[in-house]
Amino acid sequence: MLSPEAKGALLIVAAASLWGSTGIAITFALRDGCSIFTSAAIMIIFALPIILLYGGKEGIRRLSPLLLLYGATVVGAFRMLYAFSVQVNGPGVTSSLLYIAPLVVAVAAPLTIHETPRVSDVLMAIVAFGGAYVASNPEFLITSALGFAIGVSLGIVYAITIIAIRYFYARGYTSKEVLVQSSIGMIVPIAFFFYMSPDAFPKTIGGYVALLWGGILCIALGLTIYLAGMRNVKAIHASVLATIEPITSIILSRIILGEVLFPIQLLGVAAILLSSLFIMIRRNVF
Repeated sequence: MLSPEAKGALLIVAAASLWGSTGIAITFALRDGCSIFTSAAIMIIFALPIILLYGGKEGIRRLSPLLLLYGATVVGAFRMLYAFSVQVNGPGVTSSLLYIAPLVVAVAAPLTIHETPRVSDVLMAIVAFGGAYVASNPEFLITSALGFAIGVSLGIVYAITIIAIRYFYARGYTSKEVLVQSSIGMIVPIAFFFYMSPDAFPKTIGGYVALLWGGILCIALGLTIYLAGMRNVKAIHASVLATIEPITSIILSRIILGEVLFPIQLLGVAAILLSSLFIMIRRNVF
């Protein structure tokens, strides 16, 4: 029987695999005339009923201003920066810079939530970042200084979300409380997204189907199993395991969108798998 730590590691890998299809959903929505901001808002709106239904009374039993504020600010900032980065940098460069997060977690976790990583964990964080960067950005593109700043800021905010989740668990919040109340806080960013692109909606049912996929599977289901996994997995390990996401994205982009696979991306995939396997072995998955 798998230990709670091993189950947590597998849940995070499963969530990251689902997140890898987010770019595909957004790509179809953009091709259908939807803006990046409207697509983000619609996916969240599709996700919210599922999240609220799953969380039930437990999710709102102890309303916490801190969780609501976390959703409106930190999670909201992540969604906004992600949308900005995709618009400025494109999805590939966005993913490559997003996974600076393991390096930030390695530095910040000991100072904030008192989770001090081993030297081997820090090494795997470096390997995971390098692998994610190469896999997502094989041509080593940097669009502009502004684009680079947005991408790095996105990675830092992503690291903050990981650390914050572990902080909330240490204070006794349940995964349903974190999921539901942070999602309710997202109502504020949703309004901002619609303000940014009031008329840029999908033109056909296909665009909405793509966003429905993104909302239900990538956000609602992905976040649910990710939060469940993070209860028993340290922040540094979660950040490394989440770099599985670019692998799913590469495979789906090749199959569905017909994108070219660069040989160097295989090196990045190998680095991601190496670091993730190391963490899973550490968590007694195998």
